[in-house]
This record gives sequence, C-alpha cells and structure tokens, in this order.
Amino acid sequence: MRPHCFVAAVVLFALAPAVADAQGPDQSAVSGVIIDSSRAVIVDAKVTLTGSNLIGGPRRVSTGPDGRFRFSALAPGSYDVTAKFQGFRSASKRGVRLEAGATIVVDLVLDVAGISNAVEVGGSAPLVDVRSAAIPTHLDQDALQALPTSRWLPSIINLAPGVAGDVAFGGTQASNGMYVDGVDITEPHFQDVVGRINYNWIQEVQVLGLGASAQNGEFTGVSARSVLRSGSNRFSGLAEYWTTRPNWLAHNTGALEASLATSFESKKLLESWDTSAQLGGPILRDRLWFFAGFQRATEDSRPAGYKWTGSRREHDPRMIAKITAAVAPSVRFEGFISRSNYLVTGDGIDPWTPIESAWDTRQPQTTWNAGLTWSPRPQTLIELRGGGIDSVSHQDPHAPATMAGPAPRYDVVTGLYSGGVWWTYDWGGTRQTAALTLTQEVARALGGSHSFRFGVEIEHTTSTDAMRTPTGKAYLDYGGEPYMAYLGGDFFTTGRTTRTTAYLQDEWRLGSRLTLSPGVRISVNRGGPPSSPGFFSTTPVSMRLGAAWDVGAGHRTVVRAHGGRYFDATFSSRIGADSSQFDPTVVAMVTGPGQFEEVDRWVGDGNSDGVDPNIKHSYVDQFVVGVERQFGTNFSLQAQVIRRNFDVFMGMIDTGSTWAPTTLQDPGPDGIVGTPDDGKLLTVYRKTNPGNEVFLYTNPSGAYRRYSAVQVIGRKRLAHGWQLQASYTWSRAVGTVTNHWHSNAARYDLGNPGTYVNPNNGINSYGHAPFDFTHEVKVLGSYRVPWWGGVMVSAVYRAHTGYAWGRVVRAPLNLGTYLGIKTEPIGARRTAAINNLDMRLEKTIGFAHNRTLGVFVDAFNLGNQGVPNAEGIKPVVEMSGPKFGQPTKWIDPRSLRVGVRFSF
Repeated sequence: MRPHCFVAAVVLFALAPAVADAQGPDQSAVSGVIIDSSRAVIVDAKVTLTGSNLIGGPRRVSTGPDGRFRFSALAPGSYDVTAKFQGFRSASKRGVRLEAGATIVVDLVLDVAGISNAVEVGGSAPLVDVRSAAIPTHLDQDALQALPTSRWLPSIINLAPGVAGDVAFGGTQASNGMYVDGVDITEPHFQDVVGRINYNWIQEVQVLGLGASAQNGEFTGVSARSVLRSGSNRFSGLAEYWTTRPNWLAHNTGALEASLATSFESKKLLESWDTSAQLGGPILRDRLWFFAGFQRATEDSRPAGYKWTGSRREHDPRMIAKITAAVAPSVRFEGFISRSNYLVTGDGIDPWTPIESAWDTRQPQTTWNAGLTWSPRPQTLIELRGGGIDSVSHQDPHAPATMAGPAPRYDVVTGLYSGGVWWTYDWGGTRQTAALTLTQEVARALGGSHSFRFGVEIEHTTSTDAMRTPTGKAYLDYGGEPYMAYLGGDFFTTGRTTRTTAYLQDEWRLGSRLTLSPGVRISVNRGGPPSSPGFFSTTPVSMRLGAAWDVGAGHRTVVRAHGGRYFDATFSSRIGADSSQFDPTVVAMVTGPGQFEEVDRWVGDGNSDGVDPNIKHSYVDQFVVGVERQFGTNFSLQAQVIRRNFDVFMGMIDTGSTWAPTTLQDPGPDGIVGTPDDGKLLTVYRKTNPGNEVFLYTNPSGAYRRYSAVQVIGRKRLAHGWQLQASYTWSRAVGTVTNHWHSNAARYDLGNPGTYVNPNNGINSYGHAPFDFTHEVKVLGSYRVPWWGGVMVSAVYRAHTGYAWGRVVRAPLNLGTYLGIKTEPIGARRTAAINNLDMRLEKTIGFAHNRTLGVFVDAFNLGNQGVPNAEGIKPVVEMSGPKFGQPTKWIDPRSLRVGVRFSF
C-alpha cells in the first residue's frame, strides 16, 4: 500500500462525523421490528444475536423509536435472534441463514408474560430479501462443497443464471469484478483475474450485477465477491487429495469426418492431481481466531487437436494465513495474506502451435488485506480497509529456443506456427486500495427510516508491459516459403492509474412495505506513463435508483425495479505507452535470404498518438424489473426482464490515413478464386497514404451493443437433504462491437487494427455478439440418497446456444488488415449448442468428535458430447480456405475425478 493512500484514508476517518456506519459489500445484516400482540411497536426491547461466526461473543442492540433493530457487518452463516422486554415473554428465531451481502428481515412478536417466559418462533427465516432491489446469486458453503465444478474460483460466476463462458448479461468476456474479502484480484491491464485463491478457502460467493448498489463499481459484467473462511472457537481442519488418471478420459471426436478425426483427437491427460490442507481455530477463545491453508496442484496435458510431441505442464502451489480478532467489544479486526508461485511450461500449445513455438510462464503473486470495524453505538459502524495484489507474469521461449532464435514463422496457407515463439511478454502489475465506509441508521427522517452509507475508495495501480520478438524478425510464410516479415516492433511500457471514488447509498424504508435505494457513485480516474500521469482523465458519475415492494404479510413476495449506470474499470493497456519506448515495426516483403523490401511501417499506438481530452469512460446503462415469491418454507420463484445498453466504448481510431474504395472477389469457402463457390464482388478499401497513421484513443462513433433478456429462476434452499437452483434465460445481444475477451480494453473491434482504425474491418460489423447465447438452461442441485447410510448425489447441467460467427476471407497485404474481410455478419453461422451434465457421488463416513471421511467421484461431460467449445474465442476456423469451419477449440471429453477428504 502506498503511504499517501493510507494517509488519505486515515484523515478521512478522523474527520468523519460520528453518525457513520459501514458495511462492506461482502457483509450482511439482520434487521426487523419488535411488536406486541396488538401490532404496536416496542421501543427499547433488548435484541441478542448469537452464532458460531460471531467473534467476541453475542451482539446486543436495543430497538429504536420505530421498534426496529439491525445487526450489520455480519459474515455469512447461521444465527439465532432473541428479543426480550420487561413484562413480556421473550421470543426467538433459530437458524436464520444469512447469505453474503444479504439483509434478512426477522420480525418478532412479544406476548404478555404468562406461565411461560419464552417462546420460539417456528419455521425457517425468510428466503426472499424484500428490502433490496439487487438481484444477486448466492453460492454458500454447502453448494460450493457439494457441486462438481472445476474448483477454479473465477469460473464460479458461470453457475449464475445468465452467465456462461465468463460472459455476463451481454458484457465483454471476463470484464467482471472479482473480490476476495474485499480485495480486487484482477490485474490492471485488462481486468483479467490473476488472484489464485484455493476453492476450499472460500466460505461463500455472492455474484452481483443486476441492481447492484452504488458501492459496487468498475465492472460491466458481474462482480463476484467471495468471503474467506475464518477460524472459530473450535479447532477444525481439512485435508484432501484429488486426481484424474490418464485412462479416465474418453474420446469425443467421433462425430468429426474421418479425415479430420484422425488428426484432431480429444484432449490427452498425462498427469493431474491436487492436494491441500487447512486448519482454523482459536488462539484466544472469543477474541482471536486463525485460519491457514496450503495447496499444491499439477496438471500435464495436451489440448484437443494437438498432434506433436511435448505437453503443457502446470504447477500451482499456494498458501494463505488469516487472522480474525475482537480487539474490544465494539472493535474487530481481520486480515489475510496469500502467496502463490504459478508455473507453466509449454504454455500456448494448440492445434496450430507445436511446443517449440510455445512459451513458459512464471507468475509469482502476493495478495493481502486488512480491515478494522468499529461500532461506537448500535446504529453506527465504521470500516477502514486496505488491501492489494502484486502479480507479474513472465513469458519466455520454451527451451531449447531462446531470444537468439529461431525466428518465429506463421504459414498463411496451413495456419501452422513454427520456429520460436512469436513474441515474449513480461506483463502485470500491482493494485492497491484503501477504503473507508460509513453508514448511519436513522429511525425517522423524510417520511421514513434510512440506512445511509457513504464510502471513499482510493486505488493505485502500476503496470508493466514488455514485448519482444526473438531475433527481431517474425515471418509470414506462404506454403512453406517466407514472403513477408515483421522487423522490430519491440516495446516497453509502464502505466500508472489512480482512482478516487466517493459514493452515497441509501436504504430508504417508507412504511412497512416499500424500500427505495437511491445512490450515486463518482470516480476521478487519472492515468498514463510515469512521465505524464494525467495523460488519461475521466470523471464518471453513476446514478442508480432501485425499489423493492414487500407484497403482503410474511415477507414472502417482493417486486423489484432498478436502473443505473455501470462504468468499466480503467484499463492501463492503452494509457501507459510512451512513444520513445517503441521500436518501429517495419512490414517488408522477403526478396531473398536476409533481404527485405519495406512496404509499410508504424510506431506503437501509445500516448504519442494521443488520448482524446474529452474521452468518456465506457459504460452500460442497465434496467431490470422482476418479481420473486417464496412458496412454502424453502422454495422461491423469480421472473425478471433485463435491458442493458452499451452506448459508449473507448477504442482506437485513425485520423491520419485516407482510404479509397476498390473491389475484391470473394473466393468462397474454399478460399480459391475461380471455383464454383465464389461469392460476389466486395467493396473494400485501400490506404492511399501508408505511413501517415495517427491513432487516437477516444469514443468511436457508432460503437454500441444492446442486450435484452427474460429470466425465470427457481430455487430450493438446503432442507430435508436436497437443494436446487434451476433457470432459463432467453437473451439477444447485437451491435457493432463484439464481446470478445478484452474488446472493451481497446482490443479486437476497438483496437489497432480494428473496426474504427481500418474500414475493411468495419464491413459487416453489425451482427450478433459472438457470445450471444440465445437460450440458456442451467440446473444445479444435490440430494442425499438414503442408501448405505446416506450418499450425496449432485449435478450441474448447462445447455446453451452455440457461438455466433461468420465467414471471413483473407485480405491482400495492401488492405492493411490481418483480421480479414467479413463476408457475412457475425451470427450468420452458429457452432453446435453446448449440452453438458456433470455429476458427483459422495459417501461420507462420520467418526467421533466431528471427524468425517469423504470419498468423491466426479464425472464431467457425462454424455461425452463432442463439439467446438462455444465458450472460447473463435472455436472454429472462420477464414475461407482448406480448413474453413474446422474446430480450433473442443470441449473436454467425459472424464472422472476421484477425491478423498478428511475433515474435523
């Protein structure tokens, strides 16, 4: 953490008024009203909250003038609520299940004291949050441990309705927030998730996007907020081992035509295992708890279609330590530090890239967080938090290749890479944040009661990006012979960004039924290279308004509506460049061995070419209306309509080039002019003044995307041995900007070259987004079968429409685009739909003193479906030619994974 960040936060803390309260986005609350049998509110009733997750022992508050009480800043878990008042029988509610970020309403009725002095309110706590306009998906510890998943934390978002392939509600792939105990574990270049946190260390995950309040920002997809496990007043631990043997993988390429099936085989596994251990417990009972864990995993494999020697081998050791402390009855502290040392050899191999053209990746990483909460009185809570991540990735040539050679090559006829790696990277950076959040419960003001929440965040990032090409030359071959070369082109950039954000959010309760949630979020973003830190400047303002109407008694039905603006993070990939750090790229024809004839050159697209001083930060306007109803004790049904408008993007344009129209014959799918499948003449564009490019980072005119959806979601919480979440989503995402990975960070359509830099890339630019999964069905559930003492059966079923794509033809060199010319709009073709079922069988044996031994068998892709992977970028060859339509990415075949877990 930089010193000035903490100093600013401490000053704000000191100057803040005493009427402050804080509740971080990951924390939850229990609230309600205490009344007597005549429905009159009881003032100054004593309410007690107990639970195993409460460090410092039970919490106690008194009801206010409106009979209301609230317990804030609670970790997810199970709690008991008890209310007492002199002359009345006490009442209590047991086993109130609290999810991350949720507020559960528990109203209690006190009767006049009689023979019995206490009464326990029957039934479970409400399943529906009737106070919130937000519509999150909660995955608690029971679901995380029961379901068959990849056990890779960032992929958890894909269990939420409307999210698949890391694409959320029509947003850009992977443009999602990812937090662990409040720490943003994404890197600053593109918002890729780099934090490596063990799945077992997580207690609960809240996937939040629709209706998110003003305290949530810097994402246009969803924000996944994970809560780490903590210790408790008893020692508990876990040790487990998972493995998949090579012969436990099936083959799923049988549907391919015979000539292709022989060369395009399923994924091959050589080795796979994962082991971990963890322990938590008290250092001082009710005062100081600890949690610590270690994990080591290895996988050695060859991707589908890979036909050479060598493999991709991944090593992933991680460790964590966390402390939770009750410093005083009203002051609590928690903090953690995590370390990993990720290593991959043979990274980047695929059906077109042999291992000699791959690289090795090293990614050491440290993540940390510390937070202090103080409750000077029952209606007030103050939270001060700081955290960060340091992650730099080094990608080097795979031995025996070195930077001295061999030079990399790509054959435009065969689509194969050869020689050394095309380029090497050193990239990554740091993200450090200090935050102060203050909230105050106000019983009566402006016609209702309020929970005002005010927060200030200061974030600083640094990023480094160094790219080099071995030997300084990269060749394009044509049928095995070099015909063009890229000479030079190395660059080194260092970027810095600073974000200062203030937000105000109110939970405004009007009467006993209606809750409004007005909010505003203002950020000041600055960034650039060290020599020009104010090179990039935006000040986005997010206005948000939600409403939740609690329909009828019992808090069982809620009607929600919410609208608001959500801005992207600041991506440092385009604002950290300094032209002096770029080696010009020379494009040359190869005229002989070591002989070249220059045809074009350009300097990098960094700050020498400028950022529009009036650039607007990219955002999405989001609107959602829906209703949720609880049926019985444990079921709920939800329906909602969603609209998201991506009207402003940040991207590159070229203000210096001029273009003249010309024609190009569409060679048809075979890529050969003069054959029967030739298409029509295409109007394309030739640059008339090569070498005069002037790139500007701005808001390209006409860049937009629209998303519409209808969702129906049914949930059954864990009770009587089973739980279930089932959903159907119909959606449509269309526009002129794809939702490919990194596209909103000025890559692909918005990059260089892109739709708004080269008009050839704008041909047929309107269409479906590639990850436009029109129909999506998702079912998650588990059931304890009463056989052999109880066997848990769980499953995850996912089905959705395939990847949207269209045919592309290769463009002549003088058209200046390596992306090709789109002869069809995106969405003219679709890959096969995904239809996948994963299942788990679990047998657990209990011993004395809460010891258990569990044996697990997971079966992935149980039906052994074999289709291109619609959740990966360009899963088929889109370019006309001999490989047109052939798969480049393939879903994994049916596989088994076996695990053993001992816990106490």
